[in-house]
Amino acid sequence: LPDLERRTGLNLQIGIGISTGELRRAEIAEIDETIISRNVNIAARLQSLCKKFDIATLTDRKTRENIDGLAQGYRFRMIPDQRIEGIYERIDVFEICPLDAYDEAYLEDYNGAAQAYKDGNYSDALEFFVSAYSDTTHKTDRTLLHHFASECFDRLDSADSLFQNAEQYEQHSNTQRTQADYLLWR
Repeated sequence: LPDLERRTGLNLQIGIGISTGELRRAEIAEIDETIISRNVNIAARLQSLCKKFDIATLTDRKTRENIDGLAQGYRFRMIPDQRIEGIYERIDVFEICPLDAYDEAYLEDYNGAAQAYKDGNYSDALEFFVSAYSDTTHKTDRTLLHHFASECFDRLDSADSLFQNAEQYEQHSNTQRTQADYLLWR
C-alpha cells in the first residue's frame, strides 16, 4: 500500500473486519456459490466501522479471545457497546493497534476508560476521553475519542448534569468541569 501511494500520489486507506465462527457454503440455483454466516455479516459490519472510526483493523470478541498473542508491536484496544447492523445485541469490538502509533501507557489508559464506559461509569470515562482529545499528540485518534466523549456526555444521568443541578456543583465538580470542557469543543 505505501508503494502504491508513493507511485500514484493518492492517500489510500483500507479497513479490515475479522469475525470468528462457523460458515456455510450455499449454492444459488446451481450457477453460483456463496458463504452464509452471522460471522460473515459481522466481519462486513466491522469493516464498515473501520471507516466510521478511521481505524485499520477490527475484530469481534470471539476472535480476540482466540488470538493467543499478537505479533510484537501490536496490542488490542476495546471499542465497547457497538451497534452492528443486522445484529440485535450491541457487541464489543477490538482494534488491533500498532504500538508505533500509540504508546502502551496511552492504550492502557484508553482501555481503562473504555471499560469504565462499558460499566456505566460515564463521568470517569468522559474525563479521559476529553483529556485525550484535547492532547494534540493523539491527532490520529480524534474521531474515536470524540465519539466516546459524545456518548459519555449523552449517557450521563441527569443528576450529574451541569445545568440541571447547579446547587450540587461542589459534589459534582470533576464531572461538571469535564462537561464544561466538552461543551467548549463540541
